[in-house]
Amino acid sequence: MSISTGPSSMIEQIGKIIIAFQGIIGVFVGVLITQYVKSQGKVKLYTNVWSYKLYKSRTNSMGEYIEEDTQNLEDAKGAKYELEIVVVNQAEIKKHLRSIQIKMDSKGFSNFYTPYNSEAGKRVAAFYEYDHISYVNLPPHEVICLKLFGKIPKEDLEKVTGKAKIYLTWYEHNKQKKFKLDDISF
Repeated sequence: MSISTGPSSMIEQIGKIIIAFQGIIGVFVGVLITQYVKSQGKVKLYTNVWSYKLYKSRTNSMGEYIEEDTQNLEDAKGAKYELEIVVVNQAEIKKHLRSIQIKMDSKGFSNFYTPYNSEAGKRVAAFYEYDHISYVNLPPHEVICLKLFGKIPKEDLEKVTGKAKIYLTWYEHNKQKKFKLDDISF
């Protein structure tokens, strides 16, 4: 065996090493490409129910707290919203939605509100207590329905000038996504 230090013999030796490991390299690259292709499916959202109403509160003659709908912002204590969305994972892999929030955008004002999950209510004494929704796991090719609700305080509604846009926002693989729900005006 003769060892040559010329450039052509060095290239030949590198070529022999690549040929020896081409099967392993091919499998590794194939797995990476397959995982990339599987992850390219999107998460789609469809709105079933979206309602947004101003409300006022009072107590009745028995001392019960009652919320009533109103049309006038001056009388309102705030706004309440209900949202039912269908979430579809079209990817071949599990997807995660995190930091799920409602965003209200207006000229000169923007704020986020974390909604409650209406399907996660726990009975506490004489009422139900609900948890904020923050994280959703979506198995591959899964369809789920989320029922959310929450309130926006009157102080924030008074900061809106003209029209405001309402979005559902979340993070998916470190990218913020948003889905437009409505335009409101006062």
